Amino acid sequence: MVQQDSMRFWCSVTPDVNGTFELLGIPPGRYALTLGSWSLERIPPIEVSIGRDSVVRLTIPVRKADYVAECMRQPRCASVLTRATTAELDPESADPSGVAGYRLAIAMSMRAWPKGSEMVVCVPPQFVQALAEVYPAVSSRADCSWPEPRKTGTRLRHTPSGREAVGVEVSAQESIAEDRRRLTFAYHAAGLWAGGFECTIERVTGVWTPIACRGTWIS
Repeated sequence: MVQQDSMRFWCSVTPDVNGTFELLGIPPGRYALTLGSWSLERIPPIEVSIGRDSVVRLTIPVRKADYVAECMRQPRCASVLTRATTAELDPESADPSGVAGYRLAIAMSMRAWPKGSEMVVCVPPQFVQALAEVYPAVSSRADCSWPEPRKTGTRLRHTPSGREAVGVEVSAQESIAEDRRRLTFAYHAAGLWAGGFECTIERVTGVWTPIACRGTWIS
């Protein structure tokens, strides 16, 4: 929770197993209350006004996160998620699900970025050409670096342009069935701005399509 008037006061709390939480000793003012969990659907900040010696009680409805559905509601994210690359459609391609995995990683990471469509995405060099069809601001990870000295809030940068960047990495790909794979991947944009995902993709009419995704960690 952050004080809107001056930004000089903020606090956080972890709910109990029932989802109940309590904040005490909050100075009077107008605040923005946010909820953060990779397992819950994101909701807009809630404005709360606190007076002197007042008690504010809130009931906040939440739902389990559906990352694919959330991405589909964001036009830029949806365009990356649903548009197959030429490499994926090529039956002679050596690794079509690899390209699809990084396309999915870009889309899911965009869902997590406040300004996702404005950042350069750093990927392994062999996927740059294919992924540029759906996300032009893609670059080889060799062109991205951490400015020195690297601190907690230091942002990854695209060295040639100086723009903020985010790195994505598909760390594992498991075959569940002939036309179904499980992918594990992560994104890193800053020292404490990163997250991991596990997603299932299925080949439908020749195109790898996401079925479900869940967050596995966040920092």
